Amino acid sequence: MRTGISLSLSSSDRARLVEIIGDRNSPQKHVWRAQIVLLSAQGVGTAAIMRATGKAKTCVWRWQKRFMEVGTEGLLVDKTRPSRIPPLGDAVSERVVALTLTEPPGETTHWTAAAIAAVCAISVSSVHRIWRSHGLRPHQIRQFKLSNDPQFAAFNVLEGSVIGRCMQRHTHQEFIRFLNAIENQVPANKQIHVVLDNYATHKHPKVIEWFGRHDRFVKQANQNPKPFRWTKDPDEIIPVVRRGHQTLDSYH
Repeated sequence: MRTGISLSLSSSDRARLVEIIGDRNSPQKHVWRAQIVLLSAQGVGTAAIMRATGKAKTCVWRWQKRFMEVGTEGLLVDKTRPSRIPPLGDAVSERVVALTLTEPPGETTHWTAAAIAAVCAISVSSVHRIWRSHGLRPHQIRQFKLSNDPQFAAFNVLEGSVIGRCMQRHTHQEFIRFLNAIENQVPANKQIHVVLDNYATHKHPKVIEWFGRHDRFVKQANQNPKPFRWTKDPDEIIPVVRRGHQTLDSYH
């Protein structure tokens, strides 16, 4: 036995180890681990245990130590090994999503997983995992169009007023902050209708959870949005909408 290691077994431990060894359904790795502990408790030396179990010295020492730390049940559980593949960072996921929502190069109608994997230097399976986590299915949508306008805006059709926010990104955090701004500025007795496209930010779990806590927000999803581009600046669009509202209001 390794110097400095001494094993003593209770009657219940000994009975359990014998049971594991005698059970035909026990995995072989559990059997030789139990044998290591039983032989060690009997004072058998390391070399003899190695011959009896066919295991290396370090293996014998490892399972002697495991038994001393966590007991018999520790022999039946393998330690979880850390993944050899480092997890992808948020920056990589954001880049994959951003690329997926832009026009693909050449004459293709949508980004493929292989194309994005090549650009981002990641595996195709990693691209698919990111797509699934964001609810993206580019092969089912003919074309994506991504607006570079960093502005969120909500229009009050009755008063012609606008609640707007300029933010650097369109992630779920920014969208929730904008929803909170609407919640704070619109009177509590008013119902709010929200029309959302299939942008991944709008389907984020935290966004869905937010809507679940705010009943007066009536969410309507546009499941088949048409591709579009802004051809005018929001500062040009809003005055036109306001003038149209004033015109309609004059008939009442």
